[in-house]
Amino acid sequence: QGTSADADVMEAAVEKLYFEDMPEFLRRLEDGDFQSFRRSYRQQLLEPPLAYGEEFTHFWSPILTNTSCDQLRDEMVSFLDNELRAKRHLVDTWSRLTLPEGARRKVVVKYFAGKVPERPSKDKSS
Repeated sequence: QGTSADADVMEAAVEKLYFEDMPEFLRRLEDGDFQSFRRSYRQQLLEPPLAYGEEFTHFWSPILTNTSCDQLRDEMVSFLDNELRAKRHLVDTWSRLTLPEGARRKVVVKYFAGKVPERPSKDKSS
């Protein structure tokens, strides 16, 4: 978005990602690949910061966001170990989050590339 594509095109691309591309990716994802992704992500969560900049970011984020989630990574590892053991859970959760029961609510913030278009009249927007 920004200077490369117009806001409406980007909105359509995001919708396609949420409702077509990601469900298709999850459908085709082999169980072995899912387990590999899961193990890799777990290892990434357990890896300590190696450089000063990484250490600063690692410990400063909870302070900066005013959260008391200094155990967040431990909780995420616990979730991977105890809850997210099969691809089916991920597929079901994705579906539940993107397609809730009842009317789906949506908030869109558009950043326009170049010139901001004129606001459509009430008749044109309905």
